[in-house]
Amino acid sequence: MKSRDAKALTIASAIITYAERSLRDLVRDHSGSGIKSLDSGEFDIRIQQRELLESIVALLPSEKAVFPINFLCCLLRIAIFLRAANSCKNELEKRISVILDHVTVDDLLVLSFTYDGERLFDLESIRKIISGFVEKEKSVAVFNGGDFKDVFHCYA
Repeated sequence: MKSRDAKALTIASAIITYAERSLRDLVRDHSGSGIKSLDSGEFDIRIQQRELLESIVALLPSEKAVFPINFLCCLLRIAIFLRAANSCKNELEKRISVILDHVTVDDLLVLSFTYDGERLFDLESIRKIISGFVEKEKSVAVFNGGDFKDVFHCYA
């Protein structure tokens, strides 16, 4: 699609559809169930799903803001669940931090999953997302000749 000069939004739509169909159970199931008792067949499926997710993330268009925030948060949750490569998680965290001003609490809660009846959060991912957003806002404030404190108070 890229070689035929398809628009980033068209590519994004195709990737979203493909991810939702290919990772159907993980996209729809926000519980994280099955993580503690994997038999060898399920373990192989998880490896295939992790490789597929990492491939999908590698195909994301370079335009950072073409994907809905809830889709990116869902992919990050899946990456955490499948223990994807750090490069995959980092890419998703960067993309989320770029459009963090559009995030809702529910979007961030997608990054949690249930394990033994408890809610677990990947606080490191949340920290990276917020840090990336703050750095972006600092650079915007500097670029605009403003004071970062003024920008920060707008978001506080």
